[in-house]
Amino acid sequence: MKAAMLGVVNTIHKMDGVKSRYPISFMTQIRKSLWFLLLVVGWTACSKTGENPTQESEETLPNTGATVGAGFKTYTILAGAHYATENPIEKVTGDSIAFSVRFDSTCRYQTKNPRNQDDINKLMGFSDNGVKHHQNSARVGWRWKKEKIELFAYCYAEGKRSFVKLGEVAIGDTARMLIKLSPVGYEFQYKGVSTIMSRGLTSSSINGYLLYPYFGGDEPAPHTMKLWIKR
Repeated sequence: MKAAMLGVVNTIHKMDGVKSRYPISFMTQIRKSLWFLLLVVGWTACSKTGENPTQESEETLPNTGATVGAGFKTYTILAGAHYATENPIEKVTGDSIAFSVRFDSTCRYQTKNPRNQDDINKLMGFSDNGVKHHQNSARVGWRWKKEKIELFAYCYAEGKRSFVKLGEVAIGDTARMLIKLSPVGYEFQYKGVSTIMSRGLTSSSINGYLLYPYFGGDEPAPHTMKLWIKR
């Protein structure tokens, strides 16, 4: 596909650099046709490479008996790692993101340092205002504590971090999350309850990049973990 696109571009360049015995109007029409062909070839290539990986229609959550429906993508955090193995660069615009998540039994864990059990892992969210996420961002956080998954609003506003507990979700159940901009900050919605967090900005669009699952804190994952997210 790349070779075909280069071939069309080279043909156009050659036509521009050579005198022709054909009328100018005829050559102009030929050039327009070639540029149109280039756009079609490029669109076809982008539509194939830009699609999300094919998802299984159903997958069983380990040790729960529950199944994950179509559209969910598996995110894996390997033992000894912080970042999920699936974290392509993706720009975020608009004023909100929504997603559903399911945790399985691999998300039960015990940190090596007992004090790190209180650390909040990151689930998904976005950086804001075109800067790094430790300056401005909004994410849903989570941790395993007292035999349950706790969910948090986790934000940075002009470099200042804040977090508030949103609720809980059982292993194998689906949590539906929404983060959106509001006139007074970031608004998190979970189970019909809205929680407002400080944003420190007034723009009406996010203008950032997507933030993926991350374990920690300063301590990496004690074992391989998997969770499922549908956007």
